[in-house]
Amino acid sequence: MRTLLVLLAVAGCSKSPCERAVHEVFELQLRATPPGSEPKADEQAVIDQVERMTIGQCEKEGLSDAALACIMKMTSFDDMKTLKDCPGFNDHRPTWVIAP
Repeated sequence: MRTLLVLLAVAGCSKSPCERAVHEVFELQLRATPPGSEPKADEQAVIDQVERMTIGQCEKEGLSDAALACIMKMTSFDDMKTLKDCPGFNDHRPTWVIAP
C-alpha cells in the first residue's frame, strides 16, 4: 500500500518541462493582478484553455533545459523583462513567451 501511495504522489508531481514553464508564466501573471481581481469561473475556464494550448505549442517547439531554468528563476511578472538577459532563454527562444 505504501508503494502505491508513493507512486501516485510521484505521478502527480511529474509535470513535463513545458507544463512547468507555462504554468509558472501564467501563475506569475495572475500574481501580478491586484487583490480582488481574480478571474471569475468563466474567465478561468478560458485561461485554462489558453494554458493548455500554450503547453501544446511549447511541446511542439521543444523547450531546452536552459530556457526552462531561466523561466523558473523568475519570481515576479516584472522579471519577464530580464529573460532577454538569460543566455539559455535566447539560445532557443520559445515563441509562446512574449517578453519585452
